[in-house]
Amino acid sequence: MSEKHEALVKEFLSAWGDGNRKNPDKERILSMMSPDAEWLVWVGPDDNLRRGHEAISEEIDREAPMMEFLNCGIRSIASNDTTVFTERTDKFVCMGKPVTFDLVAVFDFDDDDRIKAWREYFDSASVAKSMGMELEEINAQ
Repeated sequence: MSEKHEALVKEFLSAWGDGNRKNPDKERILSMMSPDAEWLVWVGPDDNLRRGHEAISEEIDREAPMMEFLNCGIRSIASNDTTVFTERTDKFVCMGKPVTFDLVAVFDFDDDDRIKAWREYFDSASVAKSMGMELEEINAQ
């Protein structure tokens, strides 16, 4: 099952972005997630959890204009049973500026091979710095 789930994660991330499409393929993304899926946008002190297709769809719409031509660059992928771990370097364009940042993500699958939970771990200050923000701006957020 692990190889199948790894292939599904690769397909899912491709729907988010392969660097050639301006915006994510939201319909394809949602079709690969269970109706009650949970997406922890980034693990941190704030409430970054989106639950269900409606909330996830709204978050995709919110992020899409800030992450044009996203390329989810998988560096490593590993799995065990129904859990897949990825290590990536993502690249995108935000307000005309190229952005590159590293992250890891963990995906859990349900019995129907749909993503039921997705958690992303990254340093938001690193992303802001990649966008050209000054340290004072980053600390103010």
